[in-house]
Amino acid sequence: MKYLSQTLRQIAAIFHPPFDGLAFMVILYYAWAQMVFPHNDVVRGNFPDPDDYMYLDQVIDWLKGQNWYDNVQHRLDVPYGTPIHFSRFAQMPMAAGIWLFHKMGLAWRGAATVLAWIYPLFLLGGLLAVMRRAAAHLVPANWAGASAYVVLFMPGLLFEFMPGHVDHHGLVIILLMAAFGCLMRLVEKPEDAKAAISAGLLMAFTMMIALEAMPWLLLASALLGLWAMRHGGAGARNAAFYAIAYLLGTIACLAFTRPPAAWFEQDILTYSIVYVAMAAAIAAPFIGVALAPAPLARWAVGSILALVAAELFLMHFPELASGPYGAIDPQLVPLLLNEAQEALPILKTTDGWSHFTHFMGLCFIAVPAVLYFARTARGVAQEKWIFVSVLLLAGIGLTVFYQYRFIGDALALSALPLTALLAQGWRWIGRTYQGRTRVLAEIGLLLLVGPLPSVLLPALYDDRSFNTGVLLFPIDAGRNACDMVKLEHVLRDPNGLGKGQHTILSEMTLGPEFLFRTDDRVLSAPFHMNVMGNLDANRFFTTLYPEEAERIARRRGVDIVISCNPALGLDVDPNANPPSMVGRLFKGPVPDWLTRVPTPGITNFVVYRVNPETKMIGAKAPHAKKNPVK
Repeated sequence: MKYLSQTLRQIAAIFHPPFDGLAFMVILYYAWAQMVFPHNDVVRGNFPDPDDYMYLDQVIDWLKGQNWYDNVQHRLDVPYGTPIHFSRFAQMPMAAGIWLFHKMGLAWRGAATVLAWIYPLFLLGGLLAVMRRAAAHLVPANWAGASAYVVLFMPGLLFEFMPGHVDHHGLVIILLMAAFGCLMRLVEKPEDAKAAISAGLLMAFTMMIALEAMPWLLLASALLGLWAMRHGGAGARNAAFYAIAYLLGTIACLAFTRPPAAWFEQDILTYSIVYVAMAAAIAAPFIGVALAPAPLARWAVGSILALVAAELFLMHFPELASGPYGAIDPQLVPLLLNEAQEALPILKTTDGWSHFTHFMGLCFIAVPAVLYFARTARGVAQEKWIFVSVLLLAGIGLTVFYQYRFIGDALALSALPLTALLAQGWRWIGRTYQGRTRVLAEIGLLLLVGPLPSVLLPALYDDRSFNTGVLLFPIDAGRNACDMVKLEHVLRDPNGLGKGQHTILSEMTLGPEFLFRTDDRVLSAPFHMNVMGNLDANRFFTTLYPEEAERIARRRGVDIVISCNPALGLDVDPNANPPSMVGRLFKGPVPDWLTRVPTPGITNFVVYRVNPETKMIGAKAPHAKKNPVK
């Protein structure tokens, strides 16, 4: 009994300052929720995002001997192949884990699947550690660990760390929060050159892994530049060290990302010399401010150099005015950025009020909190809160009006003022109330910064059960309409599709999963690169003319056509009359150059074999000249 009492006291201590062990409890609860949820697609072997499959495809190819600098996925958009923008550095820990599991006897795909279940939980641990360090710049050190409690009730942030989700978004959030923490340290201690250099190197590493971090780089650098112009002295000097470290880090990242022969190739869609030029444009104003002799000179030199550098840079690379994907072929933009959920604003992806609140509710609790702290704090503390408030408002704006992909960043930033609200509110309640009133006030505060906006209110509003909506709230309960687990047996059966490597034409969302589950080639995949196979695949499924679809299939060497019901990413009515090609695949009439492959027990896919060409292809479609297939 004494041992039990002692154990309970130790567990209870986790939930009191300094909250040591709380982060570990959060990870355990999150992992438990994933394992016990009966309809978890990850447990069935499905991953949340096409990027997850492609990351594992790239890592396995690398472990099988593909060159470090060769980031081309040679089985995508055959026969050309497609450069994939994923960084080898982000793949290194995954490669180590897959190699270890493979040496233990698992096949490559089995080793990759086990790694995909485990790796995101380690990243979640890294996030909670970084959040604690960042919060320590804003709250008393013994309350910084409470940030783990706040993060637990952010489903939109936890999604980036769910088992199976191995793409780079979670790692980018960790690196950004670490860089922001270093910049807050620099504001606290302007003479701390180590913090400035660390922030610059972290930003360089983040940009190498994901170019979508560019808004954060520009905004954080602008805020630091304004701070340096205001303070001068050691702060301006170390702010210049930040910019120089970022420039040197960018050069080093380029050397490790591209072979020497490609160092000076200009490519906006992937990490290239373009982003070294951007780093130089950022460094110039910082160096000018550090060298300026007087306050007025700092403001004049910094402002003029920043405007000139920006003008010169955009003059040479005007596409970047639209962001890092401004160089995508205009024909591909509707297929990629406008169809991928993460590239749309959350206002266009939300299913209603409860869904919006579930993901963004805590952000809107954080906004008045951060504005209050920025207004009432003084001195250095006020500067840090202004820094956080600008970043948070930018994150919410980017998520709501620009791209859903920024929701994880916005929520991570929201956790900082919410942790401060919890810390200050808890102490205020302790000073103001006693007895039952104090207990009720503390419970209300815990609900406000935790489950009330993101869990309880959405669960009351919609028809989710208590288990799904409350107890297992971190789980993404949506089912995968295009579950490919059963189809995989058909694809791997030599008596079904025949032996040898096939070229599959499918909706582009499914391409990376076909690459992972088979050794076959695919025509399309949803990546913000100029993949011409995406145009051909989209035109194949949406054309009203079977003759045109046949020409595409023959020209691209396609021998297998697979479509999911519902067809993903296709702006077409399957019930239209006359029917589109995808409508014919499901409801007929099917052209005679296709033969249905039996798929017993599978209702969400149709599979067709393209028959060998035995006669002249039909006459050109009447609109062929008006809508050429490129």
